[in-house]
Amino acid sequence: MEDRKNPVKVAFLSDIHTGTFVNKRQLRKIIDQTNRMQCDYVLIAGDTFDVDAFDYCNLSEIAEELQRLKAVKGVYAILGNHDPVSTDARMREFFQKSKIRLLVDEIIETEDFIIIGRDDINSNPKRKALTEIVQKICSDKPKILMDHNPVGIADGIQNNIDLVVCGHTHKGQFFPANLFTKWSYGKQGFYGYSKTNKTHSIVSSGAGYFQMPIRIGTNSEIVQIDIT
Repeated sequence: MEDRKNPVKVAFLSDIHTGTFVNKRQLRKIIDQTNRMQCDYVLIAGDTFDVDAFDYCNLSEIAEELQRLKAVKGVYAILGNHDPVSTDARMREFFQKSKIRLLVDEIIETEDFIIIGRDDINSNPKRKALTEIVQKICSDKPKILMDHNPVGIADGIQNNIDLVVCGHTHKGQFFPANLFTKWSYGKQGFYGYSKTNKTHSIVSSGAGYFQMPIRIGTNSEIVQIDIT
């Protein structure tokens, strides 16, 4: 990426899983911690909700909490496999009320980047090909791809994306699931930072929990990315 006098700060969240184990109080802690980072952008890479939680949570309260996210240059999100599908109008309405720009197989040009948000491959196996999406890009600004599932990193590399951010794996969350997850996704897709050719990628362990409210050998996290 091109050199800048001051780094652009990005807060990267994934897998909050609001609902079963992450309640309003815990969500508030996640948002407060994100705001303390004082970032220019906030990117949420899917699974804002847990399993069927969208149907039983108090959506107004959750939207009010998410409205508190502070980012000078915008808050952007994509969907994960535990969120309602992208054709669900309620999901789009929720993000509008939360003042978060939801990207579903589409791009947006900001002051600093081109941000590409993909639909989740598990929820929509017939999602648009990334090649089709990037053909619409006319700018030479750095390209950031948000794709919930790390299998999308390979697409990012093939399409010369500068940075790919993913979640989904939770870094296995606890033993022995971490062993199976690492075997399934490989080193690059399991967790952490990698670079292939010009493409940087980051897979987060997630901010919340799934299945059980415990982590063994992993940590919940909010990732700060300084882009220069």
